[in-house]
Amino acid sequence: MHRDITDGPYQISINAEPVYRMTEPSKIDGYRVSAIIKRTDSAPVVGSFKLYTIHQGGIYLSLDSALDDGERQVKLAIANNFPD
Repeated sequence: MHRDITDGPYQISINAEPVYRMTEPSKIDGYRVSAIIKRTDSAPVVGSFKLYTIHQGGIYLSLDSALDDGERQVKLAIANNFPD
């Protein structure tokens, strides 16, 4: 479960991983999302770092909501110049 997008000079990879139910491992409870940002020109994203990673702590009920919110978080980080 993956989405790649380009936003200006940034190449973004958003990943959603299933969270399986502990009592029924064949059932998915939701999804956790993370994203990696890098520049298309290979310049550093923040300071001297070539990659910037975002990890969301929550669990999303659907794959689409996980990927959509991951994209929103990335665009917010870019707009805010990558705050810590």
